[in-house]
Parts: sequence; structure tokens; C-alpha cells
Amino acid sequence: AGDLLYRWGNPFAYMRGGGAIRLEDRQLFGQHDVHWIAAGLPGAGNILLFNNRNLTSAGEEYSSILELKLPLRSDGSYDWGQEAEIVWSYAADGFLSGFGSGVQRLPNGNTLINEGVHGRLIEVRPDGEVVWEFVNPKTSDGLISQGDLPNPDGTGATRNRNHLFRVRKYSPDYPGFEGKDMTAGERLVD
Repeated sequence: AGDLLYRWGNPFAYMRGGGAIRLEDRQLFGQHDVHWIAAGLPGAGNILLFNNRNLTSAGEEYSSILELKLPLRSDGSYDWGQEAEIVWSYAADGFLSGFGSGVQRLPNGNTLINEGVHGRLIEVRPDGEVVWEFVNPKTSDGLISQGDLPNPDGTGATRNRNHLFRVRKYSPDYPGFEGKDMTAGERLVD
């Protein structure tokens, strides 16, 4: 219905920041793909999000994944007087995507992460270990080989873009695939 159910991440915005903007109180700087983890998945009912920008005390930027457990009252509403609990998070050196991006909890408990600006997909275990990585080979200038960077010399910020907005992993028995030919096609690159 459009009602706010709970607010978290920037206390100053909802008058819980003590009247002064304090960087150390702010935990969200540009969240994306915020959603409840679906029933039947590990963490069901918690909130999962891609936090596009975080700032260290030295002013350096990085991205993070957060899983939040919101405080529930016995009637099922959220208790605004209590703080949400971060029950799981992921961040790594060089992990930064200033826009777009997404995250999905998988049935095996791992988390699929789309670092959108870099066209990079990773699956991480609950302990933060990366299980696999894939870089989108389709760029604005054509295809690149896996392992190559779209813009290796660091120049031309808009050259060779391979951005991904959001991804979702579906099991082979997903109803949307019914009646569709799921045979692998031609390889994009070797």
C-alpha cells in the first residue's frame, strides 16, 4: 500500500541521528536490489541488499552485501524502536560498484552477487569464500575473452562497457522454461 514498514541505514534521514549527521551512524549510501529472502531459502524473511557505496573512516569507497534481520513484534509489524541486526555481510578488497548491481540467496545457502559496473558475477559461500566468478564478455565494443578486463589500461571510463543491471539464477525446472529449448548455443568466446 506504499506505507513505510521499517527504516534503517541512515538515522539522520528519519530523525534518529541525534540531530547531527554522523558518518559513523550511516550504514547505507546507495542500496540496490533490496528484497525479502523468499520462504524456503536460508535466511527466509530477512532483508538482502547490495549496498553500492560504503565509506571507510578514511573516505575510501567500497561495496557490501548485507543481510538484515528486522525486529518483529508479536502482531507481525516491525518495531521501529529496535535496531535491525546485520546477520551476514560480504565485502572484499576492490569490491566496488557505484550503481546497479544485485544479490540473490540461493537454495544451497550461497549468495549470487552481481557487481554490475564491472559485469562481474560471483557466488560466495556463507563464510565469504568465492565459489566461482564470471565476467560478462559482451562489451560496447564487442566480445572479450574470459580473464581479460574490458578496459585494461584504465582510460576512457565509458569505453568497453560490460555493465550488468541485475541477474537471477533459475533452476532447470523453473516454470518459465517450460516448452523452451534450453540447449546450449554457440560459445561467445573461447
